[in-house]
Amino acid sequence: MEAIKLVARAITQDLNREESNVIEAIGKGTEFLFKFILFLGIPFFLFVLSQFFKLL
Repeated sequence: MEAIKLVARAITQDLNREESNVIEAIGKGTEFLFKFILFLGIPFFLFVLSQFFKLL
């Protein structure tokens, strides 16, 4: 239980710093997910457009 308290305290102290490692890691993860979704979304959007124009 004491180890969990120490980890929680370390994370809390890190989040309160100006250059937080946790916030940087979350930012990098979010940036990666955005690029991944964009990379997969463009071909899907082109496919939907092509199917739409086939209907016309």
